Amino acid sequence: MKNTNISKETNYKNKTRTTSQQYRNDLSSWQVSAIQEHIGTLNEKVFLDIGAGTIIPGGHFEKIGRPDKYYAQDINSDTLAEGIEFLKSKGVDTSIFTTLVSDDFDFSLIHDNEVDIAWSNSLFSHLSIDSICYCLKKLNPKMKRGSSYYTSMLILPDNLERSSYSWEHLKVKYSSVTSHSLRDPFHYTRSKLNNYPFIDQTGFQLKTIHKYAHPIQELVEFVRI
Repeated sequence: MKNTNISKETNYKNKTRTTSQQYRNDLSSWQVSAIQEHIGTLNEKVFLDIGAGTIIPGGHFEKIGRPDKYYAQDINSDTLAEGIEFLKSKGVDTSIFTTLVSDDFDFSLIHDNEVDIAWSNSLFSHLSIDSICYCLKKLNPKMKRGSSYYTSMLILPDNLERSSYSWEHLKVKYSSVTSHSLRDPFHYTRSKLNNYPFIDQTGFQLKTIHKYAHPIQELVEFVRI
C-alpha cells in the first residue's frame, strides 16, 4: 500500500516568502509547545519524526532537549534536504540526523525496539483509517514497548459528525480548511477513534487525545503494547 500524502509541506511551497516564514514560525511554536507539555525532553532519546517535512523540531533543541538520534522520514527528499540545510545554517549539529525517504513507511534503517518517541505533525490528517493502521503496523517493531507515538489530527466532536466540515469559523490564517470523512484532508470523531480496534490491528493502544496550541488539530497519543 503506497501512501502519497505523507509530506505536509505542499502548501508551504506555494506561499510567498514572508508568509512561508510566518507559517514556519507558527509550526515551530505549535510543535515545540506540544513536545514541552506532553513529552517533556528529548534528551538522550531516539526520536523518529514521521512526515518530517523540513524537520522543524530539529531547530529547537535548546527548548525540547537534544536526542541521541533523530530519524526524519518523509516522502520528499528535497524537503528533507532543505530542512537539513536550514538547520546547518542555524548552527545545528546535524550529525545525529538520519533522513529516510519513503512513500511506504519504510523504516528498515531503524533497528527493532530502538525508538523511544515517535512524532508527526498533521500526518494523520492526510490518511484514511486503513492507511493510519498501515503506518502503525510498519512502525510497531521499531518502537520500544511502552513507548509513545504522538500525532496531530483533525477531530470533530461526536455531535458534529458529518461527511464534510468547514473550519473557517476558527479563522485559520493560511487557508480555508474543509475536512472530510472519506477523503484528504480527513477528520475523525473521538468516538470513532476511541472505539477503533487499534490494539488488535496494529499493536498500539490509543491512550489519550490532548488539546494543544494548534488552532484546529488535537494531539493523539498511541502507546506501543
